[in-house]
Amino acid sequence: MKVYFSFVITSVVLIYSGCQIEDVEIPKEPKVVISKPISGSRIFDSTEIVIEASDDVGIEHIELYIDGILAQNGKLYYEPYTYAWNTRMFDDSTVHEIYARAFDVDSNISVSSKVKVTAYRLAPSDFSVTMSADTVVELRWTDKSTSETAYQVLGRSNDSGFSLIETLPANSTEYRVRGNFLSSNTYSYKVRAMLDNQKSIETEPRYVSPVLNPPQSPKFAVITDDSVTVSWENSIFNFEKGFEIELSEMGGPFTLWRTSPPGSKSATLYKSYLSGTTYAFRVRWFSENNVSPYSSVISTSIPFDAPKELTMVPVIPNGVTLHWKDGSVFEDGVAIERKSSLESGFSEISRVGKNSTSWSDGTLDSNLSYQYRVFAYTGHNKSKYSNTISIGYISDFGDYRSFQAHQGSVTSVKFNKRSDDLYSAGSDANVNFWNTSGDLQGTIHSPSNGIVDLATSDDGIYCVTADDDNVVRLYNAANRTLLKSFLGNTDLLTCVDINSEQQLVVSGGRDSVIRLWNFSNPASPSKLFSYHHSAINSVALNPAGDFLASTDNGHVLHVADVQSGSIVWSEIDSSVTQGNVDYNSDGTVVALGKIGNGTSMRLFLSGSGTPFSDFGFNYNCTDLEFSPDNTYIVVGSVDGFIYVTNQDGSRLIRKLPAEQTGLTSVTISRDNIFIAAGFQNGKIQIWKYQKYWHVQ
Repeated sequence: MKVYFSFVITSVVLIYSGCQIEDVEIPKEPKVVISKPISGSRIFDSTEIVIEASDDVGIEHIELYIDGILAQNGKLYYEPYTYAWNTRMFDDSTVHEIYARAFDVDSNISVSSKVKVTAYRLAPSDFSVTMSADTVVELRWTDKSTSETAYQVLGRSNDSGFSLIETLPANSTEYRVRGNFLSSNTYSYKVRAMLDNQKSIETEPRYVSPVLNPPQSPKFAVITDDSVTVSWENSIFNFEKGFEIELSEMGGPFTLWRTSPPGSKSATLYKSYLSGTTYAFRVRWFSENNVSPYSSVISTSIPFDAPKELTMVPVIPNGVTLHWKDGSVFEDGVAIERKSSLESGFSEISRVGKNSTSWSDGTLDSNLSYQYRVFAYTGHNKSKYSNTISIGYISDFGDYRSFQAHQGSVTSVKFNKRSDDLYSAGSDANVNFWNTSGDLQGTIHSPSNGIVDLATSDDGIYCVTADDDNVVRLYNAANRTLLKSFLGNTDLLTCVDINSEQQLVVSGGRDSVIRLWNFSNPASPSKLFSYHHSAINSVALNPAGDFLASTDNGHVLHVADVQSGSIVWSEIDSSVTQGNVDYNSDGTVVALGKIGNGTSMRLFLSGSGTPFSDFGFNYNCTDLEFSPDNTYIVVGSVDGFIYVTNQDGSRLIRKLPAEQTGLTSVTISRDNIFIAAGFQNGKIQIWKYQKYWHVQ
């Protein structure tokens, strides 16, 4: 506002004739006042501040100050000059001072009178609503005020208006609304504080409705064909009063079969269930006022599985034991049926109890063949049949024992010619003595670093070893004592043999020389045979001790007269390496193992050297031996099999698979009952000739 005055300075006389008096402009401040709230007012949580301001040239803006500080967003540029003041940030019952400053367009400023008010923080916070049952809704909040005189709870159902439910005393923080709450309705609640007749801001509404999630993941388990257990997972609410389990048979209508108490997760349904009938189950829970949807339907036919994998194990001499896997968990027993080759149909011959998995039959005739099958049964069900097996009676070698014999390689195995004792030599410098069950009976430890070959005498008294220190050692097999050490070898030994009747020991080595000793003079050989020109592979004395068969790496087999040292006959085959040699028990036949060209063994008449039989299995021969009674020849092969032929090698009787590769040596017992083999990994495997029933 501008006011013009003419004023005269009386103390000054203006002489200058051109001087002229002008009007002077006097500034005037704008008017500003806070019209709401008025001093002494009580503010509950929030209020509106109203400021009135005027000026003849116009208000540029208003500034609002609360407790001496410019309020956030407190510059107001447009009428009406109002400000929403949230006082919930202040402690309860605190006094605050507000004033306003007005600025006109000429930058004139005026300040309103100060207004003092008391702020009350009444409104509750952290309001939550939960339903612990469909008869109870629990409300909770945080009391933020120290001044309230009461709390009021408001509620509504669906979209109806809120109405007062309850007035609670000051400092309340929870309330339970009780009633019958239906899953079809939505219930809303809010809370406000009261200070006498003044109301706080209401909390935001919270909504709740009974959630009727059905039981989840229903499953069933067959306990017996008289009881089935149905299980499920509970929903997230736990105010059920129980569960209803319904049953349907073969697609028929569901009927309530039983109820289960609250908190249940399973129920057992008792009835006579028939195998092959389809049963369906479903579950729901119920409460005071509601019932949940059904769970998904689970369907099953009661599984009554047949016994599986029926097999047979022979029981020597004339019985069998049947074995099977139990296919059911609730059978009363298992029935066994049998049919002989003279019968047209099966007949039941025995029953065993529940969970049985074997049964023995000792009433068999070895002249007949038989078939077996089994089934499980209960009081009102019968399973399908197991597989059927057919058995017949045979005589054959069967796998008997396998065990670790040496720390290093097994270099040789030999049976005692008069007993079933088994001797083994190894690169660990041990001679071990075993029974046919694989039990260690004793050990001889050579002073050398290893043993390369082992031989036993026909009388069962002696065993002799070729050791890697170039010494041949003779032992008493009964008391396992060293008797003689035969010296004179100049290079590494490869093989050894013994004839106790003539008290002779013979050895071969890498120097291509064969040395013959008498028991009486171990210090030096009695004879040297130098007709080979490469390392000796094998030596064998005939039973009479007057002929010596030997092979070398140069493809040569020689048979020589022991007394004269002259060669009687030879076999030279440049296509193969001549391997091990052995005489039969009467000395009439020489067996030669071969390495190469597909002929694995050749038999000769020992007197003339006439070959009369070749046996081939397309793999190199590693060792061979006649049985003591000349019934069999046992041949070891690099393919990991032991081939058993008849006495003239014309017929393969049995091919025995080894458990491991690296076969080094084979031997057969005096009574033809046991065959043993040694391996590079230090193991020995034994087969036994038996008459037994087998699966056809």
